[in-house]
Amino acid sequence: MIKEAAIKLKDGRVFVGHRHDKIILGHPGEDFKRPNSTQGFITGNGKFVDRKEAGRIAFECGQIKKLTDHLSSEDLY
Repeated sequence: MIKEAAIKLKDGRVFVGHRHDKIILGHPGEDFKRPNSTQGFITGNGKFVDRKEAGRIAFECGQIKKLTDHLSSEDLY
């Protein structure tokens, strides 16, 4: 199960929130641009996964109806 949007920085810090854009707006001093970060999601067991893996998980759990290799937070809500 996918719980919430997340962005992981190269230094290992993970920022979480309802949507990726809200995470970015809520932390104005951080560098969320690629390649310094990876946008993804937090799973039900607290693991960070990228958008592709999150799409597979959300599809298998029935959270989304169509398999995608680039899950968006808008797909979940």
